[in-house]
Amino acid sequence: MEGIFHDVRDAVNQIIDPKGETSYGIGLALTRITSALLNDENSILPVSSLLEDYYGISDVYLSLPTLINEEGAKRVINMQLSPKEQDYFRESAATVKKYIQTLRLN
Repeated sequence: MEGIFHDVRDAVNQIIDPKGETSYGIGLALTRITSALLNDENSILPVSSLLEDYYGISDVYLSLPTLINEEGAKRVINMQLSPKEQDYFRESAATVKKYIQTLRLN
């Protein structure tokens, strides 16, 4: 799990270094999400979704596996997280909330 964490965290560098940008990846992701919406695919995609009591976290958008269909982001898929993973997840959510608050103050 630790190796996966580092791979995901550092993946952006593998994308940017050879090309100098990530715009194609963004375009492909938007195309995939749009397809799931327009074709009512019921696809599970990693999109930023509003959390409502997800492992005790609410009122913040985080990227999680989410069911996407013609209704939009239908529901966040519940992942089975270990207690340590839950702690990391809550820490990440708190960091995002902190930065959002900082932006609101500026």
